[in-house]
Amino acid sequence: MDSFPVEILSKIFTNVLPPEINDVRYRVDNPATVQATISSVCQRWHQIAESTAALWTFIILNKRTKSKEGIKRRLGLSGNLPLHVSMQVSGWEPRLDDLGDAKNESFREMHALLVEHVGRWKTLRVEARMELPSELRR
Repeated sequence: MDSFPVEILSKIFTNVLPPEINDVRYRVDNPATVQATISSVCQRWHQIAESTAALWTFIILNKRTKSKEGIKRRLGLSGNLPLHVSMQVSGWEPRLDDLGDAKNESFREMHALLVEHVGRWKTLRVEARMELPSELRR
């Protein structure tokens, strides 16, 4: 693989991801896993992945999102390309470490960071769970 041109590896990396969030033709639940896996293979792949802006255009904000820094990093690595944003707005509770300090930054802080780039959003998926009023339940 060391002899593969950067351009070809970069194209292979981006073809692993769906063209849009939740494209049923792809079996990628979390693009961050793909990004991390590709970046972890070796130093060369890590460098190529970080220079492949299209690999970083999927940004997921949910209760497992740990910090603004991770979102900032993806926004920076994605250059000025259109973004595919997915937000899970229910079940958002900061996790606490052993000392009782909040490990996760608030949803609002991370959401505010994403809103700064709203002009780049190509797709937006919002997932929310709520209780149905008793009148609507059977």
